[in-house]
Amino acid sequence: MSNALRLGGLLGKPCSCAFFLAFLGLFASLLSGCSGKKVPRLAAVQGTVTLDGEPLAGATVTFARQDGGGRSASAVTSDSGEYQLRYLPGYSGAIPGEYNVTIRKTVVTETGKKDAGGFPEQDVREVVPLFYSRGEGKLTATVVAGGEPIDFGLSTAAK
Repeated sequence: MSNALRLGGLLGKPCSCAFFLAFLGLFASLLSGCSGKKVPRLAAVQGTVTLDGEPLAGATVTFARQDGGGRSASAVTSDSGEYQLRYLPGYSGAIPGEYNVTIRKTVVTETGKKDAGGFPEQDVREVVPLFYSRGEGKLTATVVAGGEPIDFGLSTAAK
């Protein structure tokens, strides 16, 4: 058995190293899941979000395609209100096209009181007016390759 390998009883008979390596490669590709998926051509998308003229930090910005095709892209704004969309982990940008945009920021604070179960009560407040955060097409954007930054100036007076 100089050119053969016994797979510890797995197959019960000698097999070549080439077969064993091919088997391992197939097994590894099955474990990797989505490794065969191709990512579409993406356009870089970045910009700044302000609320009443001040940078809006910690807000979630989501671009959802109007035609329903492809994935949405999202980002969380920095302390200076800047965002850069991510399509998938490790992939920045969005597929070129027309988008509905939602911008949300929720703040949770403890009230100092306890509920009937003894748990701390929390006050949950949406910082961004529902006008911008419901995804009803109130905010839209067009993503193009090589496009300019897409900025959003929001107002608490919006209805």
